[in-house]
Amino acid sequence: MGKLDLLSMISARRRGRALAVAAGLTLTIGVVLSLLDQRLSETGDGTIGFEIAGSVERAEGIVAGWEEHGVLAQAALLDGLDYLFALTYAITLALGCMLAALHWRRVGRFQIADRGELFALAALAAAGFDWVEDAALGVSLLDRVQAPFPQLALGAAIIKFGCVGLSSVYAASGGVAYLWSRRPRPSRA
Repeated sequence: MGKLDLLSMISARRRGRALAVAAGLTLTIGVVLSLLDQRLSETGDGTIGFEIAGSVERAEGIVAGWEEHGVLAQAALLDGLDYLFALTYAITLALGCMLAALHWRRVGRFQIADRGELFALAALAAAGFDWVEDAALGVSLLDRVQAPFPQLALGAAIIKFGCVGLSSVYAASGGVAYLWSRRPRPSRA
């Protein structure tokens, strides 16, 4: 199996900038989604509650509440925008993981560095599971709530959150490696 090398596509001087741009897009879209979700949450359940409803009955209750409060179209818009959000956070996390691996390699922690590719793939997989979740939720929003879509959304959400969590921790560990590489070295006399 070939190596995943996202960093080879980006020159060494532009890697930090690429990560900053991806993180900026992720943050911007995340803020927009949060603002849209705020109104949904005021009706009793936001999108996270809908993602993890897990049953037809629970999902029907959420959709009925959104219909009653006139925010069902907003929920559908949010679900659609989440496809773009998944792409941006996956790219951000994957880049973060690959940069973390690079920093771990620089400080001689090769076993930790070698895990970077796995965590970058987990970040990309998270987007795929998020898209499965979004499609399942879309059926409930645009057609009708029916099995197996709430259950499918829950399963995909659990895997997505796991992948995001693991890759986030690994990407953040790159900051530790970076700081470690910058620590003052004792002088040899």
